[in-house]
Amino acid sequence: MRSPDASVVRLDRWQALSEPEREGFAPICPDLVVELASPSDQPQALRHKMAVYMANGASLGWLLLPQSRTVEVWTAAETANFPLVLNEPSRLVPRQPPGALSTSLSPDSGCSPTPPLGENG
Repeated sequence: MRSPDASVVRLDRWQALSEPEREGFAPICPDLVVELASPSDQPQALRHKMAVYMANGASLGWLLLPQSRTVEVWTAAETANFPLVLNEPSRLVPRQPPGALSTSLSPDSGCSPTPPLGENG
């Protein structure tokens, strides 16, 4: 059983679980997984872990590698085992289909939701 450093599960998927399933370690693969590498972590091991999340149903993953000032963006549909690599990023805005909720990471504002495409302009 794997556990990311941070994760998000869509509300409809969470509500589909039974009460006992929600009380323990939920038997569900998160929709978004985030791994933050520590100095002792091996990046290849974390990449393998990200590939496993994607193969098991995660739709988006962020592998944060502070030692190299790199972020790898993993998506199930687009990158599979070949993530988008961002070197020294200051802002992340993942590509999402129309109507999907997207998120932005900005050093000025922290993590904040942005409206789906087509809303507010």
